[in-house]
Amino acid sequence: MESQESYAGNPELTVIVAVYNSAPYLKETLASLFSQRVRCMELILIDDCSTDGSRGVISDFLAHNPVREGMVVRSIRHDNNLGLARTRAEGVSLARGEWIIFCDSDDVVEYDAYPRMLEAAYVNDVDIVVCGFKVFGERVLPGISPQGDGVIFWKDLFLSVAQARFPVMHGSVCNKLMRRRLWKDVVFPDGLFFWEDIVALFQILMKKPSVYAISEGLYHYRIRSGSLVATQSSFLGNQCGILIPFFENLALGMTDDIIIGIRSKIIELLYRLLKSGSVSAKDFQHNYGAYLGSVDLNIKHNFLERMHLRLALSGNASAAFVLGFFNDLGYSLIKTIRYVVWRMTDLVGHNKS
Repeated sequence: MESQESYAGNPELTVIVAVYNSAPYLKETLASLFSQRVRCMELILIDDCSTDGSRGVISDFLAHNPVREGMVVRSIRHDNNLGLARTRAEGVSLARGEWIIFCDSDDVVEYDAYPRMLEAAYVNDVDIVVCGFKVFGERVLPGISPQGDGVIFWKDLFLSVAQARFPVMHGSVCNKLMRRRLWKDVVFPDGLFFWEDIVALFQILMKKPSVYAISEGLYHYRIRSGSLVATQSSFLGNQCGILIPFFENLALGMTDDIIIGIRSKIIELLYRLLKSGSVSAKDFQHNYGAYLGSVDLNIKHNFLERMHLRLALSGNASAAFVLGFFNDLGYSLIKTIRYVVWRMTDLVGHNKS
């Protein structure tokens, strides 16, 4: 482990970056993190055995960007790929800051994101501060997604993240500044390589923390074709077998609204599995047919998506296939039209200027 420090004692904030094959974007990410003017900030970079030169990008950046006063950088490299869940857990175990936040190694943050979030935490005396985020990337319509404004009741945030209540909110831990103590006893099931954020966030919110939201898009979330999110379908079946029993165990002994939230998130997971095509219709109905009565708990799915899932869970594979095909076709067409219209509007605007 390499370490560069310019102060002694515990930092105010720890930022954890799990790095895996993000070399083309990593310099931009690091530059945005180095721009944060937090009084005492610890930056933990963990390269999870990247194969694309990410390690070299980190070394080169640190060599040409001196650590400012009041900052420490700890750079670690794994000899074997451990996955995002274990890498983030390692970062938490190493963190010394009173506050913890994560940043994905291909994303960026506004230059004043963390100072503003810390100020909001102190002024409002809360345990979690959530900020809005901007989405950008390949063939993506850029835009800001607010994640609330002002004080939020923990249960409302839980249900919104679970897609059981409007407004639906993002389950990422990268736009959520949290007290380090909230991470105590947070566990990840063995073999987890998907939805690490949700697994952690559900456990943290069930501790009933106080929450405050900043509506501005201080976190910039990049969508790229080679990311884990974009290539997840090949292992969704395996991850369902891990996540669903874990979520059901979390629901044991909980109040009805928490159970509804957890079941709603399971429904979202099952619909992703259905659309991935990585499981046979027979196995899907056999393994998950018991969730047929929970389909309507997820308020983010539209009528046709719910019907698609109902048909699949009830064993009507042929009808489910036809409806799913036309759903996907319509969604792709709408997405393409929106992107083309946005590009044409953008080009017209540039030409006028």
